[in-house]
Amino acid sequence: MLWTSRARRRRTFRNETIYDVGMHEGQDTAFYLKKGFRVVAVEANRVLTDAASKWFAPFIAAGQLSILNIGITEKESDSDLEFFVNDRISEWSSFNRDVAGRDAGPIHSVVVPTRTLASIIAEFGPAYYVKIDIEGYDAIALRSLLTVEPKPRYLSVENGNQGMLGMLVSAGYDRFKYIQQKGISELCVSLPSREGDYTGHLFPRGASGPFGEETPGKWVAAEQIRTEISKVWDVDGSAKQSGHDDRIHGWFDLHARHSSAPMQPVNG
Repeated sequence: MLWTSRARRRRTFRNETIYDVGMHEGQDTAFYLKKGFRVVAVEANRVLTDAASKWFAPFIAAGQLSILNIGITEKESDSDLEFFVNDRISEWSSFNRDVAGRDAGPIHSVVVPTRTLASIIAEFGPAYYVKIDIEGYDAIALRSLLTVEPKPRYLSVENGNQGMLGMLVSAGYDRFKYIQQKGISELCVSLPSREGDYTGHLFPRGASGPFGEETPGKWVAAEQIRTEISKVWDVDGSAKQSGHDDRIHGWFDLHARHSSAPMQPVNG
């Protein structure tokens, strides 16, 4: 691909670091790299990290990308953990057997080393933006992330619910977006760029889409987002509302901006 060839010639990249927690096949990692950010990508599925290490080799060699084949847990431990790989839909793989095997999907288990997200950030440096998408362990990663200082300017978490919103508000996040993921492939990147370098990019299947100030819609307060979340999740955040079907109504990522972030013109 042309853009990976260009990467071999690139001598500098941005100082800000993005953490792609739940790299999967690297759809989001590719976007962040093209925008010139440093990236730390976390993925528990060894097959996927091996493939990504080959695909992104120029970025790894340049020091712009680190790929970690580990799982995220809530407490630091020397023990490994059983990870369940969905053999039909790899993005459903999870440490939770029920999540990985939903819809009677065939699964097999592997054992992977684990770390907390906070310890990874302590090693690799402060985060500018963190994307969390790890099938059933999102809240665990978020709790660990919110213990770090400084807080990431921006973050997103898949299937954000009321409990996650409460954690974010307590940690100083005061502006939010609840972004429909079903139509991500139809979105275009901003021109001029509002995050990193401009790149003509098409979001593939499975991508999380734009981040930070390039996300669609207006940043709003927690109360307005709470209303949006209540249309999808029950109050406890343990189950989707009975009338909500992801296949029909889509699913949503909760994006948050920290109160310490510089004020930006509102994008609409």
